[in-house]
Amino acid sequence: MTTKKIVITTLISTLAGVILVLVVFRAYWDYAVYKVEHGDKADMLIHSPDGKYTLIIDEWNFGYGGGLDIYGIKGSSPNWIEIWLAPRLGSINTDAGTSIFKESRCEIEWGEKSIVIRCYTGRGGQPDDPATWETHTLDYPDNTSIYLNLAALVAAIVAVVAAVTLFIVKRVRKRKKIITET
Repeated sequence: MTTKKIVITTLISTLAGVILVLVVFRAYWDYAVYKVEHGDKADMLIHSPDGKYTLIIDEWNFGYGGGLDIYGIKGSSPNWIEIWLAPRLGSINTDAGTSIFKESRCEIEWGEKSIVIRCYTGRGGQPDDPATWETHTLDYPDNTSIYLNLAALVAAIVAVVAAVTLFIVKRVRKRKKIITET
């Protein structure tokens, strides 16, 4: 292998490493910004009366608005994986300073096929009267997607680590071969 090829290979390897570091940094930065803006995902856990389901409420405020994201899992005592990867069932937008669940401005009806949430959002001059509250219908959660997403995430991480390791091993072997030939 010529010196030109060694230089080009080294530059490409260095560039790939820098890009990998930037991608990891960007993912960490996005996560850190999300944590600062939204805090922990599980602001509140609400269990169904029969204990079969749990809603995970993430309430947030910013500027002149706010809202909440509703995630759900099947079961009454979620572990950290289920909370982290719980599917989002829906979201509700509110006026700034309105906390639907923290201020108990909602009613939850656990139906046979869906969850109905009636709540005060404070948007558009809505009066705080249960007769004027918004209604949101959510499907019951299914934990299958949580563990499929976890398996896909683990498989992707293993594949990336294996590919990077294989790439490094091949480069080291080529360089050793070049050194022994010269």
